[in-house]
Amino acid sequence: MEHTLGQINTNIYFPQGILEKKGAGSPDIPDDSSSMLISTVCHELRTPLAIIRGYTSLLLDYDDSLGNTEKHEYVESIDKATNRLVELVDDILDMSRLESGMLHLEKTSTALTELTREAVSEAQLRASDYRIIFIAEQDIPRIHIDARRIRQVLDNILDNAIKYSEEGTDITARLTPRENDLLVSISDNGIGIPPCDLEKVFQRMFRLERQVTTGSKGIGLGLTICRGLVEAHGGSIWLDSEEGMGSTVYFTLPF
Repeated sequence: MEHTLGQINTNIYFPQGILEKKGAGSPDIPDDSSSMLISTVCHELRTPLAIIRGYTSLLLDYDDSLGNTEKHEYVESIDKATNRLVELVDDILDMSRLESGMLHLEKTSTALTELTREAVSEAQLRASDYRIIFIAEQDIPRIHIDARRIRQVLDNILDNAIKYSEEGTDITARLTPRENDLLVSISDNGIGIPPCDLEKVFQRMFRLERQVTTGSKGIGLGLTICRGLVEAHGGSIWLDSEEGMGSTVYFTLPF
């Protein structure tokens, strides 16, 4: 017997009142940007929640008639949707910590070469249809950073490069030591960014209108969080892009 999510109601509803701004200056009423964030988050949560509820219902209602292969596929879908929920919640929490000044960095002496190589290797596993290249000069010194947070920055930028590039194209991560800092760059040959949007890419909740080639667009917090994490380390982050030719994200970390 074949079962599909179309057989059951997988809609998730959120109360709309929380999104309404009822009075300017009211402490318990979100401003326009907060309302937009809440609305976007609710929208993005609906899909993974619907998948989890839908496939869980199928497993509960049709357990006796489902084969092992079907059960495995359903559990895999639940697992992927759960991971997506975790990513969304983590982004929201990180944004909250950054904006409130409550982010705590746990800095240790770190080999950025190895950290970046690991990030590139794992990105290659996630995106086997791309060629992800890592280039680093020899004798790059260790630096004092929060390795988990900088790995988060690397993963986010690599994932964006994959999302907005065609399969089979190259993505290059490069480390360049300079006099007072390390320069990290991640380049792709993707769709690029229009000049009018270059100043907006690090703004909270900004998302390119163009269709991603792989994965989902997210809620527009990724690069904003990257900027906050890099700046918390005393570095800077910026982006160069040419529409139709690709993009390069640069960030620095001081010695």
